[in-house]
Amino acid sequence: MKKILFIAHDDLTGGSAKALFEQVQYLQSFYDIVVVTLTKNSLYYSLKKKNIEVYAVRFGFTAIWNTIRIFLPVKWIMYGSWLNYFSYKKIQKKFSFSSISLIVSNSSVVNLGAYLHRKTGISHIHFLREYGDDLVPLIRNIGKCISDNADMCISVSHAVARRWIDKGLSPSKIQIIYDGLIVPSNSSYLSNNSDVIKLCMCGRISNFKGQIYAIKSILLLRENVREKIVLDIYGDGPVLGYLKLFVRLNHLDNNVFFKGFSNNLDFELFNYDVGLNLTKKEGFGRTTVEYMMHGLYVIGCNGGATPELLNNGTYGSLVEYGCPKQIARELETYFDNRKEKREVAKRAQLYAIKEFSVEKNIETIKKIYEKFIT
Repeated sequence: MKKILFIAHDDLTGGSAKALFEQVQYLQSFYDIVVVTLTKNSLYYSLKKKNIEVYAVRFGFTAIWNTIRIFLPVKWIMYGSWLNYFSYKKIQKKFSFSSISLIVSNSSVVNLGAYLHRKTGISHIHFLREYGDDLVPLIRNIGKCISDNADMCISVSHAVARRWIDKGLSPSKIQIIYDGLIVPSNSSYLSNNSDVIKLCMCGRISNFKGQIYAIKSILLLRENVREKIVLDIYGDGPVLGYLKLFVRLNHLDNNVFFKGFSNNLDFELFNYDVGLNLTKKEGFGRTTVEYMMHGLYVIGCNGGATPELLNNGTYGSLVEYGCPKQIARELETYFDNRKEKREVAKRAQLYAIKEFSVEKNIETIKKIYEKFIT
């Protein structure tokens, strides 16, 4: 079988690594797969368990998430493209590049695939998963550089594609393919007969993800609504301690609960009524699709790819980033019109299962890979 080399920087706490992990499991029936990860992280060990060939090798980045530019020289030393020469030498000791038919970079921040493409002439496909506004480039003309060193770029949303075109990436190089998710094994809608509205918010806990706005919105609810609202927050991150303190100081201990990281969300999500995704600009929004597939009503931020996934509000509600008043208003509307909103959630569930299944994603991606495999 032909062999595809995937290059990934993230671990399984990130959506890009989850998408890759699901993709290669399906593709290994058709191709030999080898993956290079940045470190021996959760993605590395999960691939090992699936008997997928994987190696941990440090490599260069195109950009980093760091807006403090005084540290850029240090970051360039840690992640700059100069690393790719040494990465190439290390990889050569693992396997022969003559066996590789296609190189796939799993993120816009990965720079090794471009280097290998220039060095070996092997076809290269570059995924664009990040919106990019929070990225600080480590290379000049990042959009043009990515475009010039890839045979094709696959963007996970129209929003991401438009943003990278603004950064200089050629429109002719981009194809839009939404990420695919495994449809939950029990895709029936679980009806909550309690009068308590159960909310959940999943993902990395950070200032960018908007958990604080969800918590603040509960303070703004009518008293009769606030008494019937419970918010469970899943995940971990740098502002977790601050959020816990805020909850305690504002006497929300009976409303907001921190559940930590869960490996069982596929089952647990069926227990909720509403899913919140309040990230300012999602590149795709895997969490949003997970909510939809589990039959939750989604309240999402009106930015990035979220409006695409919710079909501009057809399959959920859109609120402006950083606006607890709007979130509170949508929660009160749900409370007052639960039956109607559940019908919307049911329609959204059917839509998500049809449009965002991993089977549909793989079928489309495989056709593209076949065009470039040598």
